[in-house]
Amino acid sequence: MLTTSPEPHAQPRHAPRKRLLEVCAPALTSPVVALGLLLGSACHRTSPELDPSHTRVISQTALSDEILWNLGPEARARVAAISSLADDPQYSDVAGRWPTDVPRLAGQSEALLARTPDLVIIASFTAPETQAMLRAQKVKLRVLDGFTGFADYRTHVRAIAGDLGLQAAGDTYLRSFDTQLQQLKSRVVEASPRPRVVTWHAGNTAGSQTTFQALTDTLALENIPAANGRTGHFALTGEQLIAWDPDIIVTACAPDLATDNGVENGCVRAERQLAAMPGIAATKAARNRGVLAIPPRMLFSSGSGMLDACEYMHTQMIERKLAPGATP
Repeated sequence: MLTTSPEPHAQPRHAPRKRLLEVCAPALTSPVVALGLLLGSACHRTSPELDPSHTRVISQTALSDEILWNLGPEARARVAAISSLADDPQYSDVAGRWPTDVPRLAGQSEALLARTPDLVIIASFTAPETQAMLRAQKVKLRVLDGFTGFADYRTHVRAIAGDLGLQAAGDTYLRSFDTQLQQLKSRVVEASPRPRVVTWHAGNTAGSQTTFQALTDTLALENIPAANGRTGHFALTGEQLIAWDPDIIVTACAPDLATDNGVENGCVRAERQLAAMPGIAATKAARNRGVLAIPPRMLFSSGSGMLDACEYMHTQMIERKLAPGATP
């Protein structure tokens, strides 16, 4: 969704300077927004239409950091700053790829406006005060909304590529992505009944209308919460998890840990600790090596990491004989 703020009270395209406080009065109730106004005094000007070939863009989500990188060199050259999560391997699929001279900016920083962007990419869950500051400055916003699977990801890629006039690059990237996804689906063997799976991390799980549901659909698994009519993410007690007795429990890997004997793999440790928990140790998943830890950047991804998660899970399930089929 590409948005701009409407003209306050149907002001002319160039409100007289004496009307500045009247036009901006609502914004001045927020210290963050007021600071933004002092930086640019821009609430009285309108934003021109984007010239895609010269758009300076700031990314404020890990997903848009990734998309801009994947669109190639021409898109990267337009980037004035990326999000503070861009280098976090727990959440970013492009950690360590963006050059160090590209600024990393936090969402509530006045440095956003100092970079004079033509376009800022945020998410529907971006802090309201940040959104208000940007709208008060008449900055064009690309608001990413919807993070439930592959269809939403394609929508976001096409939208950002379109904002930059790089539709061909977006189409090329998505063709490659979808080719890999279809190749994976062709290797998935449908079992009857489908293996029953639950994701459980930090006491939370995922039902339908989530990226985890997209993973289970791709891999021909039954997502137990979705099968029980649950949607979105929600808290799940250990007792309910045990009562469901899943074939597979998916969790996130822990960080690797340095020990006297070397580095302990965080995925192995997470699986071992979860499988040994009282009650869970008696589940089919724990008894049959069905506790499966996935790197967080894959499990929590709403972008290309979803495909990586599917590939990872598929390989692990076959190697552990949790699902039929053969690895490539």
